[in-house]
Amino acid sequence: MAKYAGSIHPDFKIDYSAPYQEQLELEEKWLEKVKEGYRKLAKGDLIGEEVRFQIADGYARYMVIKQRPLTVVHLDVGDGYQAHGPTIHGLRLGDVEAQVEADRRWKAYAEQQAREYEKLLEDHSVLHYHDGFGQFIRCEVVVAEEDRDHIKKGDKCLKETALVGKWKPHDLRSDSYRMKCIREGRVMLPNVSNIYEASTDLQKKYPDPRQMKILEPTGQLSLLG
Repeated sequence: MAKYAGSIHPDFKIDYSAPYQEQLELEEKWLEKVKEGYRKLAKGDLIGEEVRFQIADGYARYMVIKQRPLTVVHLDVGDGYQAHGPTIHGLRLGDVEAQVEADRRWKAYAEQQAREYEKLLEDHSVLHYHDGFGQFIRCEVVVAEEDRDHIKKGDKCLKETALVGKWKPHDLRSDSYRMKCIREGRVMLPNVSNIYEASTDLQKKYPDPRQMKILEPTGQLSLLG
């Protein structure tokens, strides 16, 4: 059984007109400060760790501030969702340990992926993203000129430059979504497992897209293209 110690709120004013990444960084700095504070007040491997409960399109977020007795505080961040009282009171230490361990494994995996990505982008100037079924997007390794979604200005990322492989005729039309992305030089940072040069599975399954000719667009641009 867990005890509920109320709700805490950020000590900074959120500027919703600012880029999302800036808001996220402010939130992360505040959370680190909160964690450090609680870790000075109590002992235990779980102090300062988060527990989350799926609510609507987001999560109700709580932080462990004591292990014995198990005590959590609500984090009023994001949408500020809260779990039902019985859910919190029924929370056991083993439940927290399982969720924290899963989060730690995921974090370790994400860090490994980031290291692999960094090396991949350092070693190549051109990479091939697998969109599925032998359809590849040839991409140039570039430096982001502005913040966009989860890509920060100055980060290395992939810019779409051409289609190669087994694309459908409608994808090759000048007014298709794919050709529009090529024209606009859309940037992305996909999962490393979907990049041919980094995936032995893709290399075993499909012909090498690096040897393929660029597929030229067909048809005319529509008035809405």
